[in-house]
Amino acid sequence: MALASGVGLYIDEIAVAVSPEKIEDASLPAIALWSENSGRFLIAVNSEQAKQWPESLHTTSIGAVQGDSVQFIRGAGDTEPFVSLPLSKLRDAHEDWLPTYMNKVD
Repeated sequence: MALASGVGLYIDEIAVAVSPEKIEDASLPAIALWSENSGRFLIAVNSEQAKQWPESLHTTSIGAVQGDSVQFIRGAGDTEPFVSLPLSKLRDAHEDWLPTYMNKVD
């Protein structure tokens, strides 16, 4: 979504955790972020749209759309991201890997 829109985002790794009581398991946020699950969806909505979600649907805000990079933080009080990747570098990696690979094949 970030590359398509040209707008960056930040994700709070701690907010992604499956359940608060398991937060001490350091691998859990990474598993939740990168694993596939048919019961989880990542959507981007503004604050007015978020208010319209039915209460019966469990939702968790894990970040915000902003800036020109993808950043990961650890907790709401974290002011320094532990990962910060400019969209330009992500775009290069996403779009250039195949041509680069094909040029190396003999």
